[in-house]
Amino acid sequence: MANSATDALFQEGPDDPDFDEPAPPSRVEEELDYKIFDLRKHLMQIAGGDDPQWALDHVLRCLRSHALDRKGLRPSGDDRDELLGVMTHALAGAIEHLPASYDRGKIRLGMNAARGLIIYWAEPDGVRAQRHPHVLPDLLAYAALLRNDARSMTLVGEIRERADLRRRDLLAGLHEAFGNEGAA
Repeated sequence: MANSATDALFQEGPDDPDFDEPAPPSRVEEELDYKIFDLRKHLMQIAGGDDPQWALDHVLRCLRSHALDRKGLRPSGDDRDELLGVMTHALAGAIEHLPASYDRGKIRLGMNAARGLIIYWAEPDGVRAQRHPHVLPDLLAYAALLRNDARSMTLVGEIRERADLRRRDLLAGLHEAFGNEGAA
C-alpha cells in the first residue's frame, strides 16, 4: 500500500499544486493568429498563381487594416519574419502570374510597401514614433496603387467571364434555332 507522501509525488492534473495548465488563448490572441494565418494563406495563393489578382487585393486590404489598428495585438518577431519570407514568394508569384502587360516595377513597389506594412504592424509604438510621419501614408499609398490595379484586373476578368457566358448562350440559342443548317 502506497503512503500519502508517495501518492502526492506522482499526483498529476489540476489538483497537483505544481501543475500549471496554460491558459487558453484570449479572443484577441486568436484573432491575431487568424490574421497571420489568413495573410500567409493568401500570400501563398499569389505565389502559386491561384487567382493572384483577387488574393493580392485581399492581402493589401488586410494589411492596411492591420497597420492602422492601434488596439489589436501585433505579430511577434517570428511571425513578422515568417510573413516577410512568404512575401518574397508572393512577389515572385505576382511577377510571374499577373498579366504580362502589367508593369513589373509597380508590382515591386506595391509589394515592397506591403513588406513595410508588415514591419510597421509588428513594431511597438516607440519605434513607430521615431519614424517620419510620412512613412505610413506613403506605404499605404504605394500598396493602394497595386491593390486598386489588382481589383481592376479582377473586375475586368469578371466582365470577360460574363461576356463569354453571354456569347456561349447566344451561340447555343442560334444552334438550337437553326440546327446544322449553316454547317454545310
